[in-house]
Amino acid sequence: TPIVGIIESNLSLTPSPVEVADIFQVPLELILNVTAYTQSTMNFNHRAHVILELKFEDYRIWGATAAILHHLATMVTNRIR
Repeated sequence: TPIVGIIESNLSLTPSPVEVADIFQVPLELILNVTAYTQSTMNFNHRAHVILELKFEDYRIWGATAAILHHLATMVTNRIR
């Protein structure tokens, strides 16, 4: 279950090279903007799958991470209305 929280900006994080290519920060305003997400098609096991993407600077957030963030953005947007 994903958890949303606030962390210290000077927190030292150590990525697992097997799991994470880089650690970076994305503005919350972008993450919560449901229109910032795009769809693309990825082929896996000879099947086409539609996935969500969120682009920030030179980074591409995609797949399950983008889906979780998009779901969060949708929930927050619906609560604000």
